[in-house]
Amino acid sequence: MGRETHSEVPDRGLAEALLERGDEKAFRELYRRHTPRLFQFVLRLLSGAEVDAEDVVQETWLRAAQHLGRFRWESTRPGLGRVGRTAGPGRQIGRADRPGAGDDAAAGRVPDGADPP
Repeated sequence: MGRETHSEVPDRGLAEALLERGDEKAFRELYRRHTPRLFQFVLRLLSGAEVDAEDVVQETWLRAAQHLGRFRWESTRPGLGRVGRTAGPGRQIGRADRPGAGDDAAAGRVPDGADPP
């Protein structure tokens, strides 16, 4: 990463720094960039349940970190959104009144009215 500050480095470079050196500042920058929008996305999926949304965001980052080397960095926000949709097992994702609504997360579909982060 040279002399650049973390805020100037693209997501892929931050991920590489995290993978290669365990760079905590690189992770913090990725988290800072993407968590607010991810939280809003998950919050919509969970119909405004903030505590559950916080749990799902945390689980999303844990899963993303475990699979960092396979992550497609050209589409960071949609990628985190896909992880977020499946990160909350047992949580009601999407509209409960729609038949088959629980299948949306497993199938990678975005429920009506929810835009990926």
